Amino acid sequence: MTESDKDPVRQRGEIFAALDRNRKRRNRAQYDLDAAREELAELLLRGTALDKPLKIAAMAESADISRETAHKLLRRKREED
Repeated sequence: MTESDKDPVRQRGEIFAALDRNRKRRNRAQYDLDAAREELAELLLRGTALDKPLKIAAMAESADISRETAHKLLRRKREED
């Protein structure tokens, strides 16, 4: 048994510190996910804006997303712009 196992106050502090680190890690992950999703939407929009537009199905397959997801991202992006 370690010293921290014996001290309930220290245990609580360690748990709250770990929870805080976990929250910060999840927030960073969410930020990265949001940025990647925005980049994906922009790429889909660029692909459809070419003189010879790329097919949604081909872009979706390349991005490993469904065509439905690709269309949803495009709709949202077009509504923003």
